[in-house]
Amino acid sequence: MFFLADFVTPDDAPTVHKVLPLAPSGMFLGRRITPPIVEVKVHVTSLRPPPDLWWLGPYLAISEQVLQILNDSGETFFELFPLRIVAKRQCSQFTMVVLNLLDNVPCLNRELSNYSLDEDGLVARIDRLVIDETQIPPERLLFRLGEKADLILARHVLVEQLQRSQVRGVQFHPVNTSP
Repeated sequence: MFFLADFVTPDDAPTVHKVLPLAPSGMFLGRRITPPIVEVKVHVTSLRPPPDLWWLGPYLAISEQVLQILNDSGETFFELFPLRIVAKRQCSQFTMVVLNLLDNVPCLNRELSNYSLDEDGLVARIDRLVIDETQIPPERLLFRLGEKADLILARHVLVEQLQRSQVRGVQFHPVNTSP
């Protein structure tokens, strides 16, 4: 069973003022770009504790707790970048990293899903998501949907570990699968 990750920012999370990539990465959102990321800097309005999973525009920031869960689960197809959280010229004491998922898995079941295309023929919106489980490598626990890279999917074993640990900043919704 797979779940769609829905990133929600808790009310007590810091308000993001701006996000600055310091040189975007070699692979991001499934596309090769250069030069490599050195660090991502986030300017916030206060140094309140961030959620464990924090969606920052194109970036997904994760806490040490989430990183440990990923490492313990055996998921390895990602890269990490330093994240610096700054408020009023003060660096925060919160240790987080930016997670870049390296796998976009094309597994949308085009016959059973309900979706619309943009003018370039790319998936613009999905109203009903059905994925073809046979297209997903068995070792892949967390990945971007190949047809729409801003959607992140997680295998149930990882979702259970994250929920048991009560991580903040994400809700999971079951996804229909085929065949």
